[in-house]
Amino acid sequence: MKEISTLSDINLNELITSKQRQTLLISQVEKDTDKIATAYADTGRISAIVTPKVIELSDNRVDLVFEITEGRITEVEKITFTGNRVFSDLRLKGVIATKQAGIFRRFIKSDTFVKDKLDYDIDLLRNFYINKGFIDFEVQSSVELTREKDAFLINYNIKEGQKYIFSEIKFDTSKLNIDEKSLDKINRIKNGSKYDRRRVTKLIDEIDIYLAKNGFNFFEPVPVVSRNDENLTMNVEIQINETRKVFVERIEVEGNSTTLDEVIRLQFDFVEGDPFNRRKVLEAVDKIRGLGFFSNVETSTRNGSAPEKIIIEVKLTEKPTGSLGIGAGYNSSDGTVATFNVNERNFLGKGQTVKLDLSTSKIEKQTELGFEDPSFLGRNLLAGISFGQTSTTPSSVPLSTDKLYFEPKIGFPLSRDSKLTIEYSFDQEDVKLTTASNLVSPIIRDDVGKKNKSALIFIYSLDKTNSVVTPTAGYDFRIIQELNGLGGDISFSKTNLNFKTYRTILRDDIILSSNLSSGVIVGSDASLMNRFTLGGDRLKGFRNQGIGPYDSTYDTHLGGKMYTSLV
Repeated sequence: MKEISTLSDINLNELITSKQRQTLLISQVEKDTDKIATAYADTGRISAIVTPKVIELSDNRVDLVFEITEGRITEVEKITFTGNRVFSDLRLKGVIATKQAGIFRRFIKSDTFVKDKLDYDIDLLRNFYINKGFIDFEVQSSVELTREKDAFLINYNIKEGQKYIFSEIKFDTSKLNIDEKSLDKINRIKNGSKYDRRRVTKLIDEIDIYLAKNGFNFFEPVPVVSRNDENLTMNVEIQINETRKVFVERIEVEGNSTTLDEVIRLQFDFVEGDPFNRRKVLEAVDKIRGLGFFSNVETSTRNGSAPEKIIIEVKLTEKPTGSLGIGAGYNSSDGTVATFNVNERNFLGKGQTVKLDLSTSKIEKQTELGFEDPSFLGRNLLAGISFGQTSTTPSSVPLSTDKLYFEPKIGFPLSRDSKLTIEYSFDQEDVKLTTASNLVSPIIRDDVGKKNKSALIFIYSLDKTNSVVTPTAGYDFRIIQELNGLGGDISFSKTNLNFKTYRTILRDDIILSSNLSSGVIVGSDASLMNRFTLGGDRLKGFRNQGIGPYDSTYDTHLGGKMYTSLV
């Protein structure tokens, strides 16, 4: 290959079928020439010239050379639309993938003309209009060269048609004993809103989830859509139909060379012999991805030993789960920070986590060793333990705290979406003043001394999101109740609440989330380190402990017994 810059010799050698030490076939050379010319056209160089040459050698051998004159990249000079009444040219240009050449043409490659991209643009325009209610939308494209034959002019001729809206969504539950009002609560499509088939698909998915979670096996929602041209409405009826009764014969797992089968099988809410439910399989796949052990998770099904049986195949690609980290940096909250950590999230292939964390900064020094098993005793039971030491010297108060702690825990599911974790925490704290001055708040002085804190902690979590990995809808609720006084020197109750919601807007392209957190302490023994403060990583824009009760006489942050934040 000669005169090649945009496509390498390696790329083109893989493309052609003529190979070294093979018989020379003229028909094959012609096909290879066309393939090379097409490859250049796909990169925007439609004027590229490919000339094959055969050079005769001794011993009945030849060299095959493709001489290539690449030519310049042919750009799209102008894109126009005709027939569009509702949406402007500017709006439609933002929909299609092909872009018009401009002042940044050296950097923007989407203004290169590629013929195959026109079909893709037509699909994008069609989906855009149909999702806006224009179900009869039609479009045709035409392409012309400029007079100088150095650029293209593209025109899209559009027939928008009429805009259709939803009529009232109806449900046919004659084949299932279910309260129709429960389905009405799921439906968020309002009568008179613009027709968008994606919303129908989303409603079907939500009904499918509802049926699976409530034990309605062998039923599926099927949309029946009809149009009313007189009223310009789309009538949608969701029929709950009975499906063929199919049971799971077995679950086959492959590709897990390190991870044990039992770790993967625990992510399924069903076992061999249970009714097959496609939605439950998808939920299991989401949970397996959420483990973080695999770079790829694929599932498929095949017929079992009988017509009413099915086999589920799970194909996995494992990825490294261990890490060794050494780092240093600076942030506005903690100043200079240095860290060292060793972490294995899939210890011995059992899904167990073993970690060692060392960190030091101007404010805090910490050493922690932890172990956690999410499938203790081969069951859906969490067991873990952690212990370590921290030394904290907040810049906002004249105190330093040295703490040794020991925290075993156990957790178990309460339902499909909720779980309870019970922890025991024993802390040995030694609080000292960092100043010899008498100008210290009496509230701060009360914290000085050695104390033992013994607590029982209950953590209840309810996950109603649509995905463990990337939630886009639903909510996640968590409440932490800490009871101090089971032994030790101090007694108080501490409650934390966290409520996070997710939703999407603008064709599901943007995910919005909100986080409401609140807390309250009952009792007078809670020290500064146990009281609530906001700022730093917990509330961006404020320094550590920057929000909360403040003693102006002694210029000291005290921490609070109540707080609420919404971000």
